Amino acid sequence: MKIRTIISFLLLLVSLWVILLSFSDTAKAADCLSAQETRQAINSGQARHVAGISAAVSRAARGDVINVKLCRGGSGLVYQLVTLSRQGAVTRFVIDAKSGAILSKGGS
Repeated sequence: MKIRTIISFLLLLVSLWVILLSFSDTAKAADCLSAQETRQAINSGQARHVAGISAAVSRAARGDVINVKLCRGGSGLVYQLVTLSRQGAVTRFVIDAKSGAILSKGGS
């Protein structure tokens, strides 16, 4: 039984690693902001603070936010978040950075 648990855990880690790598490639292609640009966008009111966005998404997903990027979207700035539920489900969210509205939600 313990070997089965260890194998399941390792598979989950590998899956998470692959998802994070693909998300980081997507974020680069999506023209995401640097840490300094993100701070400037938040300070100027173009985006809500990431802590509030992350907390709301974490509650909605019933899991933990494991990656956040602020990117330029078609209609303005958007947060791209990845969550991991306690059951191991990975979900991607795209959130309007100014209003906090969920624009899209999907599994991996």
